[in-house]
Amino acid sequence: MNLHTGKASWPLETAMRGQAAWVSRLDHADLPASIRTHARLDVLDWTGATLHGASSGSARGVRRAIMAADSQGPAAVFGTGLGAPAPAAAFANAVAAQADGFDDAYLWLPSDVPAGPVAYAPCHPGAAVLAAVLAVAESRPVNGRDVLVAHIAGVETACRVRRLLAGQPRGWGRPLPCDGAEAALGAAAGVSRLLGASGRRTAAALELAATLAAGPSLAPTTATAGLDAGRAAYGGVLAALLARDDACGASATVTGLDVVTGEHGLRAGIGGRWEMNALVMRPLPVSEVIAPVVDAASGLAPAAGEADRVRAIEIELPGRVLGLCDVREPRDPSQARCSVRRLVAMALLGDDLYERGALAPARYGRPQVTALCSRTLVRARRDLVPGSGVVRVCGADGSVRSVAAGLGASAQGGGGVRDRVVAKFERLARPVLGDDTTASAIEAADGLNTPDGLGELLWVLNQPLALDGTAPAPDGGPAQRCTVRPARREPVVRDR
Repeated sequence: MNLHTGKASWPLETAMRGQAAWVSRLDHADLPASIRTHARLDVLDWTGATLHGASSGSARGVRRAIMAADSQGPAAVFGTGLGAPAPAAAFANAVAAQADGFDDAYLWLPSDVPAGPVAYAPCHPGAAVLAAVLAVAESRPVNGRDVLVAHIAGVETACRVRRLLAGQPRGWGRPLPCDGAEAALGAAAGVSRLLGASGRRTAAALELAATLAAGPSLAPTTATAGLDAGRAAYGGVLAALLARDDACGASATVTGLDVVTGEHGLRAGIGGRWEMNALVMRPLPVSEVIAPVVDAASGLAPAAGEADRVRAIEIELPGRVLGLCDVREPRDPSQARCSVRRLVAMALLGDDLYERGALAPARYGRPQVTALCSRTLVRARRDLVPGSGVVRVCGADGSVRSVAAGLGASAQGGGGVRDRVVAKFERLARPVLGDDTTASAIEAADGLNTPDGLGELLWVLNQPLALDGTAPAPDGGPAQRCTVRPARREPVVRDR
């Protein structure tokens, strides 16, 4: 299969080697302060999503499979007290991170690609990348800075691969075997960096990860949510470990594919343009392109009140993504996540979308929501970017209230982003961690810029939680683990 855009191209193996060489050389000192800060926020966001998702149906199913296999090892299945081999723990933690839809999202839209189903290609790299990196970090003599660098290397790789896919014109085949394969490559890159692998072995890990990611992508349901991320994390860990030991050879010869250069090339702007700038921590478990809009609409709920107090609703969204998020009649919760009409209506009615089951058919299909949807106009605006939009509510009394929202790349800077991420983390983590440990987790994420910052974060993640309404399992049983809280040896400096 060849991808053609009328531009010069390189074989994929050449581009992968270039990316792998960059990954192997990446150092903490190479990272701009803004990228380090954004990565630490992503770690905190991932921690909240993982601890919240640990009680989901798909996460429980994965844990049962690990326990049934009597699979014990040095890596933690976070929130449970269970230990497992690194690939299995990475699988379980990635599933938990993505299960409830609170994981991060890569928002990028090419400026010179026609609108269409592949013009915007969402990517959720953090769930798999950080799960893979932490699973290996627990048994390695590494520190918080090492983990942070590995996480950034993995996210950059995954997002660059997704950017490449998004830059292809409509009608051409997919250059990777399945959805989520870019996350597997990102996980392999992150673990390879953590292991200190050479450029040659890192390139081999990327090749192996693409191979291990082969297979159909599962349609997301309550039972299967997060399995793509779990598969990506598992494959990334296994690929990096195989490449480290030259178990399958380290040739990195991927044939039959071309990678465009220029704006959409895998190596374009490497080391200068940071894809993490376009990584957002969505405020609600809905499609990343409308999550900020729905979240902002909830601020109008006290004024809107009940459905009969609203005469009309106007929603303005980026034209290129309108077809992805205007599902008028969702058939299941996964489609409801992409129905901006119903989500805004639910937000105006005061629904708490953080609740598990908030997007059940009985909730999004009730008469009040349907009535508001019938009064909703959704239109496109060319000047908006993915993740931004405007909601305008016209009241029956003639009043007009509006709110604008955006979490795209242009809105990432400033202290407001940290405030939103911390507020989201507290909402997700406090019910399972309690006030003191929640505060410790925030401090631990801030402290990843220090050499001693990793121990506190792992201590938080290794706390056995009361999942499924039951008490934590006692320490000391088969496959149980418990870590001792480390003493912090230096104060946290957030911007270092």
